[in-house]
Amino acid sequence: MLTTLLVLFACNAWANDAVTSATLIRWNKLPSKELTKRADELYKSDTRPDEAMALYSIVANRYDKVKGNQDEARMSIEAMTRLGILYYKVIHNYSKAFHWYDKALPLSQQYGLHENEARTLNAIGVAHRSLERASSNTDTVRRSIGYYKQAFDVAVKAKAWDLVAVAAHNLIEATYADGNISSIAGEMKTLMSLKELKSNERCQADINLYQTLLALSERRFDDAMARLDTMRMQTKDDDWNNLTTYYATMADAYYLQHDYHAALDNREKLRQLILEHEPSNKDHLMQVANLGAQYYAGMGDKMRAMECKLQAYKLNKEITDDQGLLSMEQIKMASRLEDTVEQLGQLEQKHKQKNQFLTMMGLLAAVLAVMFLLVLRFNRRLKADNQKLYEQTVELLKQEDAPKYQSNQLSQNESDKILEQIQEVMRQPEIICKESFSLQDLADAIGSVPRDVSQVINDRCGCNFHTLLSNNRVKEACRRINNADGIENLTIEAIAKEVGIKSRSHFAQVFKRNTGLNPSEYLKIARQKRTK
Repeated sequence: MLTTLLVLFACNAWANDAVTSATLIRWNKLPSKELTKRADELYKSDTRPDEAMALYSIVANRYDKVKGNQDEARMSIEAMTRLGILYYKVIHNYSKAFHWYDKALPLSQQYGLHENEARTLNAIGVAHRSLERASSNTDTVRRSIGYYKQAFDVAVKAKAWDLVAVAAHNLIEATYADGNISSIAGEMKTLMSLKELKSNERCQADINLYQTLLALSERRFDDAMARLDTMRMQTKDDDWNNLTTYYATMADAYYLQHDYHAALDNREKLRQLILEHEPSNKDHLMQVANLGAQYYAGMGDKMRAMECKLQAYKLNKEITDDQGLLSMEQIKMASRLEDTVEQLGQLEQKHKQKNQFLTMMGLLAAVLAVMFLLVLRFNRRLKADNQKLYEQTVELLKQEDAPKYQSNQLSQNESDKILEQIQEVMRQPEIICKESFSLQDLADAIGSVPRDVSQVINDRCGCNFHTLLSNNRVKEACRRINNADGIENLTIEAIAKEVGIKSRSHFAQVFKRNTGLNPSEYLKIARQKRTK
Protein backbone atom coordinates (compact mmCIF):
# COMPACT_ATOMS: atom_id res chain seq x y z
CA MET A 1 0.00 0.00 0.00
CA LEU A 2 2.82 2.39 0.90
CA THR A 3 4.74 1.67 -2.30
CA THR A 4 1.62 2.15 -4.43
CA LEU A 5 0.95 5.46 -2.69
CA LEU A 6 4.48 6.69 -3.33
CA VAL A 7 4.45 5.66 -7.00
CA LEU A 8 1.20 7.52 -7.59
CA PHE A 9 2.56 10.46 -5.67
CA ALA A 10 5.78 10.52 -7.70
CA CYS A 11 3.86 10.52 -10.98
CA ASN A 12 1.42 13.21 -9.95
CA ALA A 13 2.62 15.59 -7.25
CA TRP A 14 5.84 16.92 -8.72
CA ALA A 15 4.59 17.01 -12.30
CA ASN A 16 1.70 19.24 -11.32
CA ASP A 17 3.94 21.41 -9.05
CA ALA A 18 0.92 21.85 -6.77
CA VAL A 19 2.48 23.81 -3.92
CA THR A 20 3.29 27.09 -5.66
CA SER A 21 4.13 30.45 -4.11
CA ALA A 22 0.69 31.77 -5.00
CA THR A 23 -0.90 28.78 -3.26
CA LEU A 24 1.25 29.33 -0.17
CA ILE A 25 0.26 32.99 -0.01
CA ARG A 26 -3.41 32.04 -0.19
CA TRP A 27 -3.04 29.28 2.41
CA ASN A 28 -1.06 31.46 4.78
CA LYS A 29 -4.00 33.86 5.02
CA LEU A 30 -6.45 31.14 6.03
CA PRO A 31 -7.29 30.40 9.69
CA SER A 32 -5.70 27.35 11.29
CA LYS A 33 -9.06 25.60 11.63
CA GLU A 34 -9.70 25.67 7.89
CA LEU A 35 -6.13 24.59 7.06
CA THR A 36 -6.31 21.72 9.56
CA LYS A 37 -9.63 20.50 8.16
CA ARG A 38 -8.26 20.40 4.61
CA ALA A 39 -5.03 18.72 5.73
CA ASP A 40 -6.94 16.10 7.77
CA GLU A 41 -9.05 15.20 4.73
CA LEU A 42 -5.89 14.62 2.67
CA TYR A 43 -4.19 12.76 5.54
CA LYS A 44 -7.09 10.36 6.12
CA SER A 45 -7.60 9.67 2.40
CA ASP A 46 -3.86 9.00 1.76
CA THR A 47 -3.95 11.40 -1.21
CA ARG A 48 -1.57 14.30 -1.91
CA PRO A 49 0.75 13.88 1.10
CA ASP A 50 2.84 16.80 -0.18
CA GLU A 51 -0.14 19.16 0.09
CA ALA A 52 -1.13 17.75 3.50
CA MET A 53 2.41 18.26 4.81
CA ALA A 54 2.55 21.83 3.49
CA LEU A 55 -0.76 22.66 5.18
CA TYR A 56 0.32 21.05 8.45
CA SER A 57 3.64 22.95 8.26
CA ILE A 58 1.82 26.29 8.13
CA VAL A 59 -0.28 25.43 11.20
CA ALA A 60 2.63 23.85 13.09
CA ASN A 61 4.85 26.91 12.58
CA ARG A 62 2.23 29.12 14.20
CA TYR A 63 3.01 27.61 17.62
CA ASP A 64 5.08 30.64 18.67
CA LYS A 65 2.07 32.90 18.06
CA VAL A 66 -0.34 30.89 20.22
CA LYS A 67 0.10 33.08 23.33
CA GLY A 68 -2.25 31.21 25.64
CA ASN A 69 -4.90 30.32 23.07
CA GLN A 70 -5.62 26.65 23.80
CA ASP A 71 -7.56 26.02 20.58
CA GLU A 72 -4.69 27.35 18.46
CA ALA A 73 -2.19 25.41 20.61
CA ARG A 74 -4.18 22.20 20.14
CA MET A 75 -4.30 22.58 16.35
CA SER A 76 -0.58 23.41 16.21
CA ILE A 77 0.34 20.35 18.32
CA GLU A 78 -1.90 18.06 16.24
CA ALA A 79 -0.27 19.40 13.07
CA MET A 80 3.21 18.67 14.50
CA THR A 81 2.20 15.11 15.38
CA ARG A 82 0.74 14.49 11.92
CA LEU A 83 3.87 15.92 10.31
CA GLY A 84 5.96 13.46 12.31
CA ILE A 85 3.81 10.55 11.15
CA LEU A 86 3.99 11.63 7.49
CA TYR A 87 7.76 12.18 7.65
CA TYR A 88 8.49 8.61 8.73
CA LYS A 89 5.70 6.91 6.77
CA VAL A 90 6.04 8.69 3.44
CA ILE A 91 9.61 10.03 3.35
CA HIS A 92 11.17 7.56 5.85
CA ASN A 93 12.92 10.52 7.48
CA TYR A 94 12.92 9.51 11.14
CA SER A 95 15.10 12.41 12.29
CA LYS A 96 12.54 14.91 10.93
CA ALA A 97 9.71 12.89 12.47
CA PHE A 98 11.32 13.00 15.93
CA HIS A 99 12.09 16.71 15.41
CA TRP A 100 8.35 17.46 15.21
CA TYR A 101 7.51 15.06 18.04
CA ASP A 102 10.08 16.84 20.24
CA LYS A 103 8.24 20.11 19.59
CA ALA A 104 4.72 18.70 20.09
CA LEU A 105 5.33 16.84 23.36
CA PRO A 106 6.52 19.74 25.61
CA LEU A 107 3.90 22.08 24.12
CA SER A 108 1.08 19.65 24.97
CA GLN A 109 2.45 19.37 28.52
CA GLN A 110 2.83 23.15 28.82
CA TYR A 111 -0.82 23.78 27.90
CA GLY A 112 -2.16 20.79 29.85
CA LEU A 113 -3.51 19.18 26.67
CA HIS A 114 -3.24 15.60 27.90
CA GLU A 115 -5.10 14.03 24.97
CA ASN A 116 -2.59 15.57 22.57
CA GLU A 117 0.24 14.45 24.87
CA ALA A 118 -1.03 10.84 24.83
CA ARG A 119 -1.53 10.94 21.06
CA THR A 120 2.03 12.21 20.51
CA LEU A 121 3.52 9.60 22.88
CA ASN A 122 1.67 6.86 20.96
CA ALA A 123 2.99 8.23 17.66
CA ILE A 124 6.59 8.29 19.01
CA GLY A 125 6.19 4.68 20.11
CA VAL A 126 4.90 3.64 16.67
CA ALA A 127 7.82 5.44 14.98
CA HIS A 128 10.33 3.55 17.17
CA ARG A 129 8.53 0.28 16.38
CA SER A 130 8.70 1.03 12.66
CA LEU A 131 12.38 1.93 12.98
CA GLU A 132 13.00 -1.37 14.76
CA ARG A 133 11.46 -3.32 11.85
CA ALA A 134 13.43 -1.30 9.30
CA SER A 135 16.79 -1.57 11.09
CA SER A 136 16.38 -4.90 12.98
CA ASN A 137 17.50 -3.06 16.12
CA THR A 138 15.76 -4.80 19.03
CA ASP A 139 16.62 -1.97 21.45
CA THR A 140 14.13 0.31 19.74
CA VAL A 141 11.21 -2.00 20.58
CA ARG A 142 11.91 -1.39 24.28
CA ARG A 143 11.87 2.34 23.65
CA SER A 144 8.50 2.02 21.93
CA ILE A 145 7.16 0.06 24.92
CA GLY A 146 8.28 2.87 27.24
CA TYR A 147 6.43 5.48 25.16
CA TYR A 148 3.32 3.28 24.94
CA LYS A 149 3.27 2.98 28.74
CA GLN A 150 3.53 6.75 29.13
CA ALA A 151 0.76 7.20 26.55
CA PHE A 152 -1.45 4.73 28.44
CA ASP A 153 -0.96 6.51 31.81
CA VAL A 154 -1.57 10.00 30.36
CA ALA A 155 -4.66 8.84 28.44
CA VAL A 156 -6.15 7.28 31.59
CA LYS A 157 -5.51 10.52 33.47
CA ALA A 158 -7.18 12.51 30.67
CA LYS A 159 -10.08 9.99 30.46
CA ALA A 160 -9.38 9.72 26.72
CA TRP A 161 -10.71 6.18 26.44
CA ASP A 162 -10.08 5.69 22.71
CA LEU A 163 -6.42 6.60 23.24
CA VAL A 164 -6.27 4.27 26.24
CA ALA A 165 -7.45 1.43 23.99
CA VAL A 166 -4.90 2.33 21.27
CA ALA A 167 -2.00 2.44 23.75
CA ALA A 168 -3.08 -0.88 25.27
CA HIS A 169 -3.23 -2.56 21.85
CA ASN A 170 0.25 -1.25 20.98
CA LEU A 171 1.62 -2.45 24.34
CA ILE A 172 0.28 -5.97 23.83
CA GLU A 173 1.79 -6.25 20.34
CA ALA A 174 5.18 -4.77 21.28
CA THR A 175 5.72 -6.65 24.57
CA TYR A 176 4.78 -10.00 22.99
CA ALA A 177 7.24 -9.35 20.17
CA ASP A 178 9.87 -8.55 22.83
CA GLY A 179 9.02 -11.76 24.74
CA ASN A 180 8.06 -9.82 27.86
CA ILE A 181 4.26 -9.56 27.81
CA SER A 182 4.04 -10.15 31.56
CA SER A 183 5.65 -6.73 32.13
CA ILE A 184 2.35 -4.95 31.34
CA ALA A 185 0.28 -6.75 33.97
CA GLY A 186 -0.33 -3.44 35.81
CA GLU A 187 -1.60 -1.66 32.69
CA MET A 188 -3.84 -4.58 31.78
CA LYS A 189 -5.28 -4.68 35.29
CA THR A 190 -6.12 -0.99 34.99
CA LEU A 191 -7.63 -1.57 31.53
CA MET A 192 -9.87 -4.37 32.77
CA SER A 193 -11.10 -2.20 35.68
CA LEU A 194 -12.24 0.71 33.46
CA LYS A 195 -16.04 0.55 33.26
CA GLU A 196 -15.99 3.10 30.43
CA LEU A 197 -14.40 0.46 28.15
CA LYS A 198 -16.61 -2.48 29.10
CA SER A 199 -18.72 -1.97 25.96
CA ASN A 200 -15.73 -1.27 23.67
CA GLU A 201 -15.55 -4.40 21.50
CA ARG A 202 -12.04 -3.69 20.27
CA CYS A 203 -10.76 -3.17 23.80
CA GLN A 204 -12.40 -6.34 25.10
CA ALA A 205 -10.91 -8.26 22.16
CA ASP A 206 -7.47 -6.87 23.06
CA ILE A 207 -7.92 -7.95 26.70
CA ASN A 208 -8.71 -11.47 25.51
CA LEU A 209 -5.70 -11.35 23.15
CA TYR A 210 -3.45 -10.28 26.04
CA GLN A 211 -4.68 -13.11 28.24
CA THR A 212 -4.19 -15.56 25.35
CA LEU A 213 -0.64 -14.40 24.61
CA LEU A 214 0.21 -14.38 28.33
CA ALA A 215 -1.02 -17.97 28.59
CA LEU A 216 1.10 -18.94 25.56
CA SER A 217 4.19 -17.25 27.02
CA GLU A 218 3.64 -19.20 30.27
CA ARG A 219 2.99 -22.46 28.36
CA ARG A 220 -0.59 -22.69 29.65
CA PHE A 221 -1.76 -24.10 26.33
CA ASP A 222 -5.21 -25.34 27.39
CA ASP A 223 -6.12 -21.87 28.67
CA ALA A 224 -4.70 -20.23 25.54
CA MET A 225 -6.61 -22.54 23.16
CA ALA A 226 -9.87 -21.99 25.06
CA ARG A 227 -9.42 -18.23 24.78
CA LEU A 228 -8.63 -18.56 21.07
CA ASP A 229 -11.91 -20.46 20.62
CA THR A 230 -13.71 -17.57 22.34
CA MET A 231 -11.89 -15.10 20.09
CA ARG A 232 -13.03 -16.97 16.96
CA MET A 233 -16.64 -17.10 18.11
CA GLN A 234 -16.64 -13.35 18.77
CA THR A 235 -14.99 -12.50 15.43
CA LYS A 236 -17.27 -11.97 12.45
CA ASP A 237 -16.36 -13.62 9.15
CA ASP A 238 -16.07 -10.23 7.40
CA ASP A 239 -13.82 -8.74 10.13
CA TRP A 240 -10.58 -9.56 8.31
CA ASN A 241 -8.33 -7.51 10.61
CA ASN A 242 -9.33 -9.51 13.70
CA LEU A 243 -9.31 -12.72 11.65
CA THR A 244 -5.67 -12.16 10.68
CA THR A 245 -4.84 -11.64 14.38
CA TYR A 246 -6.71 -14.84 15.23
CA TYR A 247 -5.01 -17.02 12.57
CA ALA A 248 -1.55 -15.60 13.32
CA THR A 249 -1.99 -16.27 17.07
CA MET A 250 -3.48 -19.70 16.45
CA ALA A 251 -0.55 -20.64 14.18
CA ASP A 252 1.92 -19.51 16.86
CA ALA A 253 0.02 -21.47 19.53
CA TYR A 254 0.20 -24.72 17.52
CA TYR A 255 3.89 -24.11 16.70
CA LEU A 256 4.73 -23.73 20.38
CA GLN A 257 2.95 -27.07 21.00
CA HIS A 258 4.96 -28.66 18.13
CA ASP A 259 1.77 -29.32 16.14
CA TYR A 260 3.37 -28.11 12.90
CA HIS A 261 0.64 -29.33 10.56
CA ALA A 262 -2.01 -27.32 12.40
CA ALA A 263 0.35 -24.33 12.54
CA LEU A 264 0.87 -24.52 8.77
CA ASP A 265 -2.87 -24.84 8.18
CA ASN A 266 -3.56 -21.62 10.08
CA ARG A 267 -0.61 -19.92 8.43
CA GLU A 268 -2.14 -20.75 5.02
CA LYS A 269 -5.51 -19.29 6.09
CA LEU A 270 -3.63 -16.15 7.16
CA ARG A 271 -1.89 -15.95 3.76
CA GLN A 272 -5.19 -16.32 1.89
CA LEU A 273 -6.75 -13.53 3.94
CA ILE A 274 -3.88 -11.18 3.08
CA LEU A 275 -4.05 -12.09 -0.62
CA GLU A 276 -7.79 -11.46 -0.63
CA HIS A 277 -7.84 -8.16 1.24
CA GLU A 278 -4.36 -6.65 0.92
CA PRO A 279 -2.53 -8.37 -1.97
CA SER A 280 -0.08 -5.47 -2.48
CA ASN A 281 1.22 -5.65 1.12
CA LYS A 282 4.52 -7.40 0.39
CA ASP A 283 5.78 -6.83 3.93
CA HIS A 284 2.96 -8.92 5.43
CA LEU A 285 3.36 -11.62 2.77
CA MET A 286 7.11 -11.76 3.53
CA GLN A 287 6.37 -12.27 7.23
CA VAL A 288 3.96 -15.11 6.38
CA ALA A 289 6.63 -16.69 4.16
CA ASN A 290 9.12 -16.53 7.05
CA LEU A 291 6.54 -18.22 9.30
CA GLY A 292 6.26 -21.03 6.75
CA ALA A 293 10.02 -21.47 6.72
CA GLN A 294 10.02 -21.64 10.52
CA TYR A 295 7.19 -24.18 10.71
CA TYR A 296 8.54 -26.46 7.93
CA ALA A 297 11.96 -26.40 9.57
CA GLY A 298 10.34 -27.41 12.86
CA MET A 299 8.75 -30.47 11.27
CA GLY A 300 11.99 -31.38 9.49
CA ASP A 301 10.89 -30.57 5.91
CA LYS A 302 14.04 -28.73 4.82
CA MET A 303 12.99 -28.57 1.14
CA ARG A 304 9.77 -26.66 1.80
CA ALA A 305 11.46 -24.55 4.45
CA MET A 306 13.99 -23.49 1.80
CA GLU A 307 11.19 -22.71 -0.68
CA CYS A 308 9.54 -20.40 1.88
CA LYS A 309 12.87 -18.73 2.60
CA LEU A 310 13.39 -18.10 -1.13
CA GLN A 311 9.87 -16.67 -1.38
CA ALA A 312 10.56 -14.36 1.57
CA TYR A 313 13.89 -13.34 -0.01
CA LYS A 314 12.19 -12.46 -3.31
CA LEU A 315 9.52 -10.39 -1.56
CA ASN A 316 12.18 -8.60 0.49
CA LYS A 317 14.12 -7.84 -2.71
CA GLU A 318 10.98 -6.45 -4.37
CA ILE A 319 10.38 -4.20 -1.36
CA THR A 320 14.01 -3.01 -1.44
CA ASP A 321 13.85 -2.38 -5.20
CA ASP A 322 10.61 -0.40 -4.81
CA GLN A 323 12.19 1.71 -2.09
CA GLY A 324 15.27 2.26 -4.25
CA LEU A 325 13.16 3.46 -7.16
CA LEU A 326 11.33 5.83 -4.87
CA SER A 327 14.31 7.16 -2.96
CA MET A 328 14.91 10.00 -5.42
CA GLU A 329 11.26 11.05 -5.26
CA GLN A 330 11.44 10.99 -1.45
CA ILE A 331 14.50 13.25 -1.57
CA LYS A 332 12.67 15.59 -3.95
CA MET A 333 9.66 15.68 -1.68
CA ALA A 334 11.79 16.44 1.39
CA SER A 335 13.61 19.19 -0.53
CA ARG A 336 10.31 20.67 -1.74
CA LEU A 337 8.95 20.68 1.78
CA GLU A 338 12.06 22.48 3.05
CA ASP A 339 11.61 25.04 0.27
CA THR A 340 7.99 25.41 1.33
CA VAL A 341 8.99 26.17 4.92
CA GLU A 342 11.60 28.69 3.71
CA GLN A 343 9.05 30.40 1.45
CA LEU A 344 6.67 30.57 4.38
CA GLY A 345 9.34 32.34 6.44
CA GLN A 346 9.90 34.91 3.68
CA LEU A 347 6.18 35.44 3.31
CA GLU A 348 5.86 35.90 7.06
CA GLN A 349 8.58 38.58 7.03
CA LYS A 350 6.91 40.48 4.20
CA HIS A 351 3.58 40.09 5.88
CA LYS A 352 5.04 41.45 9.13
CA GLN A 353 6.42 44.57 7.40
CA LYS A 354 3.14 45.12 5.63
CA ASN A 355 1.27 44.72 8.89
CA GLN A 356 3.48 47.33 10.59
CA PHE A 357 2.68 49.86 7.87
CA LEU A 358 -1.01 48.99 7.95
CA THR A 359 -0.98 49.25 11.75
CA MET A 360 0.37 52.80 11.61
CA MET A 361 -2.18 53.79 8.98
CA GLY A 362 -4.85 52.06 11.00
CA LEU A 363 -3.95 54.00 14.14
CA LEU A 364 -4.11 57.27 12.22
CA ALA A 365 -7.46 56.31 10.73
CA ALA A 366 -8.67 55.26 14.18
CA VAL A 367 -7.77 58.65 15.69
CA LEU A 368 -9.59 60.47 12.91
CA ALA A 369 -12.55 58.13 13.25
CA VAL A 370 -12.73 58.70 17.01
CA MET A 371 -12.66 62.46 16.53
CA PHE A 372 -15.41 62.21 13.92
CA LEU A 373 -17.51 59.98 16.18
CA LEU A 374 -17.10 62.38 19.10
CA VAL A 375 -18.31 65.31 17.00
CA LEU A 376 -21.14 63.20 15.61
CA ARG A 377 -22.12 62.05 19.09
CA PHE A 378 -22.08 65.61 20.41
CA ASN A 379 -24.32 66.76 17.56
CA ARG A 380 -26.74 63.87 18.11
CA ARG A 381 -26.90 64.54 21.83
CA LEU A 382 -27.54 68.25 21.20
CA LYS A 383 -30.28 67.38 18.72
CA ALA A 384 -31.85 64.92 21.19
CA ASP A 385 -31.78 67.49 24.00
CA ASN A 386 -33.44 70.08 21.76
CA GLN A 387 -36.11 67.59 20.72
CA LYS A 388 -36.78 66.70 24.37
CA LEU A 389 -37.16 70.37 25.32
CA TYR A 390 -39.57 70.88 22.42
CA GLU A 391 -41.72 67.89 23.44
CA GLN A 392 -41.80 69.02 27.07
CA THR A 393 -42.97 72.47 26.00
CA VAL A 394 -45.69 71.04 23.77
CA GLU A 395 -46.87 68.77 26.61
CA LEU A 396 -47.09 71.69 29.02
CA LEU A 397 -49.15 73.62 26.53
CA LYS A 398 -51.49 70.65 26.07
CA GLN A 399 -51.95 70.31 29.80
CA GLU A 400 -52.80 73.98 30.12
CA ASP A 401 -55.32 73.81 27.25
CA ALA A 402 -56.89 70.48 28.28
CA PRO A 403 -60.30 70.64 30.05
CA LYS A 404 -60.18 69.70 33.72
CA TYR A 405 -62.70 67.95 35.87
CA GLN A 406 -64.76 70.59 37.66
CA SER A 407 -65.86 69.51 41.08
CA ASN A 408 -69.07 71.34 40.65
CA GLN A 409 -70.02 69.69 37.34
CA LEU A 410 -71.86 66.88 39.16
CA SER A 411 -73.95 67.24 42.27
CA GLN A 412 -73.41 64.92 45.20
CA ASN A 413 -76.64 63.08 44.44
CA GLU A 414 -75.70 62.61 40.79
CA SER A 415 -72.27 61.38 41.76
CA ASP A 416 -73.73 58.92 44.32
CA LYS A 417 -76.19 57.60 41.76
CA ILE A 418 -73.52 57.04 39.10
CA LEU A 419 -71.24 55.36 41.64
CA GLU A 420 -74.00 53.00 42.71
CA GLN A 421 -74.74 52.13 39.08
CA ILE A 422 -71.01 51.52 38.39
CA GLN A 423 -70.76 49.19 41.38
CA GLU A 424 -73.86 47.31 40.22
CA VAL A 425 -72.35 46.73 36.78
CA MET A 426 -69.04 45.65 38.30
CA ARG A 427 -70.91 42.90 40.16
CA GLN A 428 -72.07 41.41 36.84
CA PRO A 429 -69.29 39.11 35.51
CA GLU A 430 -71.12 38.41 32.25
CA ILE A 431 -70.60 42.09 31.39
CA ILE A 432 -67.17 43.01 32.78
CA CYS A 433 -65.50 39.74 31.76
CA LYS A 434 -65.95 40.49 28.09
CA GLU A 435 -62.48 41.12 26.68
CA SER A 436 -63.65 44.17 24.71
CA PHE A 437 -65.46 45.85 27.65
CA SER A 438 -64.60 49.57 27.63
CA LEU A 439 -65.38 52.87 29.38
CA GLN A 440 -67.90 53.65 26.65
CA ASP A 441 -69.60 50.28 27.30
CA LEU A 442 -69.84 51.07 31.01
CA ALA A 443 -71.30 54.56 30.32
CA ASP A 444 -73.87 53.06 27.93
CA ALA A 445 -74.80 50.39 30.51
CA ILE A 446 -75.68 53.00 33.17
CA GLY A 447 -77.13 55.63 30.79
CA SER A 448 -74.37 58.21 31.27
CA VAL A 449 -71.46 59.65 29.33
CA PRO A 450 -67.79 58.48 29.56
CA ARG A 451 -66.63 61.87 30.94
CA ASP A 452 -68.97 61.76 33.95
CA VAL A 453 -68.29 58.06 34.58
CA SER A 454 -64.52 58.63 34.45
CA GLN A 455 -64.82 61.63 36.84
CA VAL A 456 -66.80 59.60 39.40
CA ILE A 457 -64.34 56.69 39.24
CA ASN A 458 -61.40 59.03 39.71
CA ASP A 459 -63.02 61.10 42.48
CA ARG A 460 -64.83 58.37 44.40
CA CYS A 461 -62.76 55.22 43.73
CA GLY A 462 -59.32 56.84 43.62
CA CYS A 463 -58.29 55.11 40.40
CA ASN A 464 -58.96 55.09 36.67
CA PHE A 465 -61.44 52.92 34.77
CA HIS A 466 -58.90 50.25 33.72
CA THR A 467 -57.61 49.75 37.25
CA LEU A 468 -61.18 49.46 38.58
CA LEU A 469 -62.05 46.95 35.86
CA SER A 470 -58.91 44.85 36.47
CA ASN A 471 -59.55 44.78 40.22
CA ASN A 472 -63.09 43.49 39.76
CA ARG A 473 -61.97 40.93 37.20
CA VAL A 474 -59.41 39.61 39.71
CA LYS A 475 -62.17 39.26 42.32
CA GLU A 476 -64.20 37.27 39.82
CA ALA A 477 -61.16 35.10 39.03
CA CYS A 478 -60.74 34.29 42.72
CA ARG A 479 -64.43 33.31 42.96
CA ARG A 480 -64.10 31.00 39.97
CA ILE A 481 -60.97 29.34 41.36
CA ASN A 482 -62.62 28.79 44.74
CA ASN A 483 -65.79 27.32 43.20
CA ALA A 484 -64.34 25.56 40.12
CA ASP A 485 -65.14 21.95 39.32
CA GLY A 486 -62.13 19.96 38.19
CA ILE A 487 -59.72 22.37 39.85
CA GLU A 488 -56.81 19.97 39.29
CA ASN A 489 -57.00 20.60 35.51
CA LEU A 490 -57.49 24.36 35.79
CA THR A 491 -54.75 26.55 34.23
CA ILE A 492 -53.77 30.17 34.79
CA GLU A 493 -54.25 30.96 31.08
CA ALA A 494 -57.79 29.58 31.13
CA ILE A 495 -58.73 31.62 34.23
CA ALA A 496 -57.30 34.83 32.76
CA LYS A 497 -59.14 34.28 29.49
CA GLU A 498 -62.43 33.60 31.30
CA VAL A 499 -62.30 36.97 33.09
CA GLY A 500 -61.40 38.91 29.92
CA ILE A 501 -57.63 39.34 30.38
CA LYS A 502 -55.69 38.10 27.38
CA SER A 503 -52.13 38.62 28.68
CA ARG A 504 -50.90 36.13 31.29
CA SER A 505 -48.23 38.56 32.51
CA HIS A 506 -50.75 41.40 32.96
CA PHE A 507 -53.11 39.03 34.76
CA ALA A 508 -50.31 37.96 37.12
CA GLN A 509 -49.41 41.60 37.79
CA VAL A 510 -52.91 42.78 38.72
CA PHE A 511 -53.63 39.54 40.63
CA LYS A 512 -50.52 40.03 42.78
CA ARG A 513 -51.42 43.69 43.34
CA ASN A 514 -54.90 42.78 44.60
CA THR A 515 -54.25 39.58 46.57
CA GLY A 516 -50.55 39.68 47.45
CA LEU A 517 -50.17 36.24 45.80
CA ASN A 518 -49.23 35.04 42.34
CA PRO A 519 -52.12 33.28 40.51
CA SER A 520 -50.21 29.99 40.66
CA GLU A 521 -49.70 30.34 44.42
CA TYR A 522 -53.39 31.12 44.96
CA LEU A 523 -54.42 28.18 42.77
CA LYS A 524 -52.09 25.82 44.66
CA ILE A 525 -53.56 26.83 48.05
CA ALA A 526 -57.11 26.47 46.68
CA ARG A 527 -56.33 22.93 45.49
CA GLN A 528 -54.91 22.01 48.88
CA LYS A 529 -58.01 23.36 50.62
CA ARG A 530 -60.24 21.40 48.24
CA THR A 531 -58.46 18.09 48.91
CA LYS A 532 -58.73 18.38 52.72
